[in-house]
Amino acid sequence: MKRLLLALLLAASAAAQPVLGPEVTSAPLSKLDDYAIAPQRDGFVLAWTAEGRLFAGHLDATLHITAPPLTLPLFDPNATAALPAIASNGRSILVAWHERRAGYGETAFIALLTADGQRLVKGPNPVNITKDGPLATTVNGKYVVYTGDLRYVFNENLDTEEGTFISRNLGAALSENGEVATVNESATGHFDCRQICFGRCSGTPQPCTGTSTVTFLSGGVPSVATYAFVIPPNTFTGDPFSSSPPVVAANGDSYAGLVHLPDRTDVFFSNPFGQIAVPTVVSGQTALAGNGDDVLLVWTSPHPAGIVVHRDGSLSEPFAIGTFGYQPRVVNIDSNDFAVLYRIDAGGDQSVIAGRIVHLQTPKRRSTH
Repeated sequence: MKRLLLALLLAASAAAQPVLGPEVTSAPLSKLDDYAIAPQRDGFVLAWTAEGRLFAGHLDATLHITAPPLTLPLFDPNATAALPAIASNGRSILVAWHERRAGYGETAFIALLTADGQRLVKGPNPVNITKDGPLATTVNGKYVVYTGDLRYVFNENLDTEEGTFISRNLGAALSENGEVATVNESATGHFDCRQICFGRCSGTPQPCTGTSTVTFLSGGVPSVATYAFVIPPNTFTGDPFSSSPPVVAANGDSYAGLVHLPDRTDVFFSNPFGQIAVPTVVSGQTALAGNGDDVLLVWTSPHPAGIVVHRDGSLSEPFAIGTFGYQPRVVNIDSNDFAVLYRIDAGGDQSVIAGRIVHLQTPKRRSTH
């Protein structure tokens, strides 16, 4: 009887719902384009682009901005800033972004700021020509940036200490230890089941079958998931992943994967590789991040909501995060906490960045995977 009660208590603890902090909103931002957030000691750093310009700021532990934001100079004042990324080692802040200008190749740049985000220390420095948005993290006080198909390690003088070619495929993520994980997808079979006849068709139209293979790659080790589809007679669907490609995201020192199809959603863990079905409808834009053992998945339709997926296969109940919002971001803070940000329209060309802290009630240690 005692064992049964203990098992029930453990199950209830694992299924405990996350606790959400109050919603915090920024001041209205005109023509907000994109934004990125990263943890920094007991707070956060935020970078965003609006009206072609690039901004950065520091947030406290409750997501409130602590000082007026800094407007970063662009390498080319006539260019448009886009695709920001940000990281901090606690002593400084690295911002990465792209600059776009008609007639020129889209180029990635980096700059170094003071830890409070109030002053430019070094840069902007060009990195490479690419259309793929940069990713950034910090490892042992140095900065790791993945842009295009190249992984760089920079010191605080922004000297390049390492450069490695890693094919990005469909998408990529940087783990907390600076490893790159990528995801790719390939399709075989017949997704076009329209009957082609010369003259009069004979026989009853038959369904077709197609197969898509999703491959996650980290450290040269592939992990594969296969999806089979049945296409009704005389219809054309195309590869379902062409409109909803698989996603890979940071999950502590490893990665988490996401397959989001109209009729199913799967979350993937690595080391060891595992696939967990999400038993609820996931709609709209998605974002996810993990602490190594727990992954927070967020979606936006009909309103921002989330679910926590645990490595052991258990899940929280879906929970509401906000009333309105899109363009979500999720960042892991520590073994029990996440920050969720999303954009809310505020009339005209104005919008705000809103956010909440999501606290996991079950104490967990960060995974060493």
